[in-house]
Amino acid sequence: MGDEAGKKERKFSTSNSFPASTVQGYLIDLTHMIQSTSSNRVCQLILRHIVGSKLRILNDILQANPFIRGISEGLKYEHFQGTLKAYTREVLVASIMWSTFWCEVIPKLVENFDSGNKEALKFYVLDMSYETYCKELDKFNMEIETLLGNTLVGNLKNEAMKYIYTVE
Repeated sequence: MGDEAGKKERKFSTSNSFPASTVQGYLIDLTHMIQSTSSNRVCQLILRHIVGSKLRILNDILQANPFIRGISEGLKYEHFQGTLKAYTREVLVASIMWSTFWCEVIPKLVENFDSGNKEALKFYVLDMSYETYCKELDKFNMEIETLLGNTLVGNLKNEAMKYIYTVE
């Protein structure tokens, strides 16, 4: 796997100067993905409270999951709409884990460790506001729920929450 060493790490800046297409061919690093200002502590909260092995799994999802990767390259849910049934169960489950991390674990981190900071969730992910990003992920979740069932998806979200976010 010598070609893996040749891949470049894609770093995001606080400006919105990177067009979505520049992501292609780069290894995206989850810890550099949040475009935050110095007053936003979400990155520090993630690094301080999410175990490295779990960050690596999330980074693997970012690398390999076609939906998550597509969003990172500027695609929207509408590009995939109606095609999710063609993907493996593993892809669908990984999408749920990713969504749970962003839309449930991150607010929990802020609530538990930075509750006094009203601006903590005002940051950008892939040139989208955090709120818009979660709404985009929710569109995928709704179609996945149709395919796998509400109960299973609810259980997957609970398991993902327990797995990713364990307070020690």
